[in-house]
This record gives sequence, structure tokens and C-alpha cells, in this order.
Amino acid sequence: MQTVSETMNSDILHIAVYVITGGILGTIIILAATKFVPGIVDKLTPNIDEQKEIVRGNQAIAQFYGMVCGAVIIGISIVVAAAVLGGIQSGAGILKPINLTPQIYTPVYTNAPAVIDPNKSN
Repeated sequence: MQTVSETMNSDILHIAVYVITGGILGTIIILAATKFVPGIVDKLTPNIDEQKEIVRGNQAIAQFYGMVCGAVIIGISIVVAAAVLGGIQSGAGILKPINLTPQIYTPVYTNAPAVIDPNKSN
């Protein structure tokens, strides 16, 4: 049988593994997003070549392009952070499955029956 300190050490180890793994995977996902999001925004605006407009000094296009790409990357970051936090909580055992089996009600009164049978007469 495990002692309380052994159980806590095991929990801390699980939490550390989930934090490190989640952090690494989250970083990889965000780096991939920062690589591919500008290309996706370019594809969504076929009539505007953002790169040429930025080189020409068009501040409006530069600001639009930067804000849209930044907003998408921040949105992806929020989703990844929530996923990492959920993984940490489940790894720590904070999120446990809910037991949905019905519980038997036992009355507090000592003379009352535990289960009332409607077919039984008094």
C-alpha cells in the first residue's frame, strides 16, 4: 500500500510530465500556426498581393495584414492554452469522470424503510 507522500510524488511526476509535454506540443502548434497563417491570409485575399504592397510602403495593407494574422495566431494560442490546461488537470487527476450510476437513497430516519416498495402493503 502506498503512503501519502508516495502518492503525492507520483502525482507531481504526472503533473510535470503533462506540463512539459503540453508545453512542447503547444509551442510546436503555435510555431506551425505562425508559419502557415500568413500564407492562408494571402490565399483568402487573391486580388491583393500583401507582400508587394508592404514593400511599396502601403501602411493600410501592412496594418490590416498584421492585425488579421496576429488575431488568428492569438486565437489559436488561446485554444492551445486551454487544451494544455485541460491536459494538465486530467493528468493531475483534477478532472475525473463523473459517476452517472444512480445512487440508492438511504433515509436518515432509523424507522423508515431503505426502499419503499409500492406493491407491499403496510
